Amino acid sequence: RAVDAVPQPGTEQIVALDRQTGERRWTRDLQSSWPPVVVAHDLFVAAADGIHALDAATGASRFHRPLTSPVLLAPAIGDGLLVVATADALLALRAEDRMPAWELPLDPERAPRPMVVDGGTIYVSVEGARLARVSLRGGDLIWERTLAGVLGAPAVARDRVVVGSTDNHLYALESEDGSFEWRYPAGNDV
Repeated sequence: RAVDAVPQPGTEQIVALDRQTGERRWTRDLQSSWPPVVVAHDLFVAAADGIHALDAATGASRFHRPLTSPVLLAPAIGDGLLVVATADALLALRAEDRMPAWELPLDPERAPRPMVVDGGTIYVSVEGARLARVSLRGGDLIWERTLAGVLGAPAVARDRVVVGSTDNHLYALESEDGSFEWRYPAGNDV
């Protein structure tokens, strides 16, 4: 049977429910602010004490990796890698064996904000109105551009990365090299 796992607001539990009946399948005591990520038969949870991999069907622990700083964003999955953004790094774990693939240190004062994984690339907004493109395979910084205001979550469509800002504009950059394409005055925060 299909099972969904849901963080319970105000609690320190992940609860798995049967998708068809709503019946509780299992419960785990884990404090998390982020939705879990399912890869094959693993449920990855970014918890207060690190990254956990649970058996999706039973909730049994398969893996735990402590982290040195708190998770700031919901984890993302792409090309078999689980990407976790903490206050001081972007970290990628191989989903198949849960081993580190790469780590990109970040300045804690420029902690990542919203990110999106598209194909083999991560686009991440970074404090200080910066948008960065990072290679999913190697964790290499491909480009980084400064815009204005505080940036929201980037969106990717074909050859454009679009991001809204608190400076009341919507910006479009060329996804390959980050070159400025256009900006649209929205009249309010985007």
